[in-house]
Amino acid sequence: MPRRCDRFVGWALLGAAMASGRPVQAAVPLRWEAPAGCPEASQVQAWVDALVEPSASGRARGEVVATAGRFRLTLEIMTPSGTIERDLEALQCEPLARAAAVVVAVAVDPIEAEARASVPQPPLLAVTAAAPTAAARPSPAEPRRSTISAAAPDPPAGSRRWRPRSLMLGAEGGAGAGLLPGAHATAQAWAGLSWRRLEAQAMAMHRFGRLVEQPSGGGASISATTAGVALGPVMHERRWSLRLLAALEAGAMVADGRGLRNPRTAVSPWLGVGLRPGVAWSPVAWLALRGEIGLTASILRPRFTIAGGPLIHQTSLLEARIGLGLEFRIPLDPSARERGPRS
Repeated sequence: MPRRCDRFVGWALLGAAMASGRPVQAAVPLRWEAPAGCPEASQVQAWVDALVEPSASGRARGEVVATAGRFRLTLEIMTPSGTIERDLEALQCEPLARAAAVVVAVAVDPIEAEARASVPQPPLLAVTAAAPTAAARPSPAEPRRSTISAAAPDPPAGSRRWRPRSLMLGAEGGAGAGLLPGAHATAQAWAGLSWRRLEAQAMAMHRFGRLVEQPSGGGASISATTAGVALGPVMHERRWSLRLLAALEAGAMVADGRGLRNPRTAVSPWLGVGLRPGVAWSPVAWLALRGEIGLTASILRPRFTIAGGPLIHQTSLLEARIGLGLEFRIPLDPSARERGPRS
């Protein structure tokens, strides 16, 4: 049967399914999020379905944000050959939604999308297409023009994949137990890079001194200062992000003698590995409130004794820690805009 006949048979079957009330399975499911006044998800999905074959394979996600009198669209299309990302901008939301449907269709089924876009659409589409408002109609004296802004040429796929999305700078305070005698306070600062699904950090931490005394008198204040690196996966969902980092730390533990006849300071190296799961909430794109817990295993376990006396402290095998802090995010990739809170 010729392609044109197949197309109208498909439209007839689609119309019959809609008339009977049975749900129609979309060939390319689209997850659509947009502010009030924009076309709804079902409408944009209908535009996509009108441009692709039922056998097309893929899925897409679009998010529209209204800022400064304009509409910005972040579009992510998953196809069997890979993931495609596009950023579009327009003065009105409906042309932006129609452009999104065309971009999705061309990405998953370019030949059929071009063929269907070149012929008049069946009347069935008129049911789902919203009429433009009076404010959206151009005046007779004003020529019609496209409002979608021109995008910069896409970088090579390989370079974009490894381009960091943002630079992170942060600090936090917390508490821990296990490395020093009893519970102790901690302070940490870090700098790192964030990709779409990966984070890497360099951090420095100080564990404030804890005093340990012997019944016979005398003791020491024991503290630790370390630095390290952390790397692991991260998942982003609108304002929230969840990470699981593996960390390697090295540094020194210091014991300052207290209440002794000849007080001395002893320094011992320390090395540890651990896991740092954490969650962050971002009220705006450049700032996040971050919480983290950590479990660190000591590879080197320093021991401290009083000269000619007993052992006063030996580092435990495991340290547990919890912290809360602020993280500042500086965008590095303009083509991969950080998703901030919806208006």
